[in-house]
Amino acid sequence: VSDIIVERRSLKHTLNRRILRLAIPNLLASISVPLIGIADTAMIGHLHDVAFLGAVATASVVFDVLLWGAGFLRMGTTSIVAQYHGAGDRASCAASLYRGLITAALLAAIILAVRGPISEIGFSLAGGSSDVQQWAHRYFDVRILGVPLVLAIYVCNGFFLGTANAMAPLLVTIVTNIVNVGADYALIFGHWGAPQLGVTGAAWAAVLANGAGIVVAVGLLIWKYRDVLTARLHEPLLKRER
Repeated sequence: VSDIIVERRSLKHTLNRRILRLAIPNLLASISVPLIGIADTAMIGHLHDVAFLGAVATASVVFDVLLWGAGFLRMGTTSIVAQYHGAGDRASCAASLYRGLITAALLAAIILAVRGPISEIGFSLAGGSSDVQQWAHRYFDVRILGVPLVLAIYVCNGFFLGTANAMAPLLVTIVTNIVNVGADYALIFGHWGAPQLGVTGAAWAAVLANGAGIVVAVGLLIWKYRDVLTARLHEPLLKRER
């Protein structure tokens, strides 16, 4: 009996460690998602016009809501890939990743096509003075260009989590935020030989940070999952349901 109790305790301890190994990096990656908007707001706050701060804060809220709504790309990819990964079906894991990226591309195209109405509705609900609205639109018009990159990152992170790799999304998030802070400092204030762009500089910094994030994600896919990505697919990526 004592041996059974010890074995159960050991199994429970091992299971708890595995859960924490997945949960803690995922938690850190999730809570750091809004940091791009927070970093932009913090640095814009050092500029002379308070309208700049209001504009970036308002636009960041619009982006947080917009991107939160696209979170299904990560969660859906995670659940599907996890099933195939557990079954050892590498080809279906790869197909799920590719389908997710196709979905992300289509959704990004739709968002870019209707970005005008999105900004109008979002900023009309948020309110603000005419100066705040003007600068918020300028920030939005630039940062919206990074949405396809963000959606692709969601799919890649979902794939990583589905294969029980929680460190990869954390690494992608860390690199994204570090690049954003550095690019903010350079492009907002004109340091390191960069042009001084102010509010639009913060938006371009976010786009560059998202670009760095997808580069890291793709690099990890090629490095860690080359055998999965090159697995022969059993079925077409886009199937017609009967």
